[in-house]
Amino acid sequence: MMEWIISILLMTGSLFMLVAAIGVVKLPDVYMRMHAITKAASLGAILMLAAVFLRYPQWVVGIEALMVVMFVIFTSPIGAHMIARVSHRMKVPIGDGYVMDELQDEADRQSAERAGGKSGETTEGQSGKKDGGKGGEKIDTGKL
Repeated sequence: MMEWIISILLMTGSLFMLVAAIGVVKLPDVYMRMHAITKAASLGAILMLAAVFLRYPQWVVGIEALMVVMFVIFTSPIGAHMIARVSHRMKVPIGDGYVMDELQDEADRQSAERAGGKSGETTEGQSGKKDGGKGGEKIDTGKL
């Protein structure tokens, strides 16, 4: 029975690794590729390490597998974040289907809104005062 569980974990982990490799080759831009490799490959590695621990149930193997799993869990999101930031700063082109760019600077976002025809309307707030009751600052509803 234990051999079946180990086999299922190994096959599932291998399948996730295969999906990650196919995603790196087939996906159109660096952001989607990064997502595929960090999510699917991390899960595949974790499943394979769980299978190794079940096959060799010694405490040393368990500690080593747990340390590798923790390393993958902590470093994969950090690495993906850094790759995304560097790619964005290098202005690597994005693929089709992106709705918004959350890493875009505020000045770039405002100039993109002006170029797109959106007006950053200001409101007077609930109190009817010219400054919106905020001590002289205006509320920009174009970003909401």
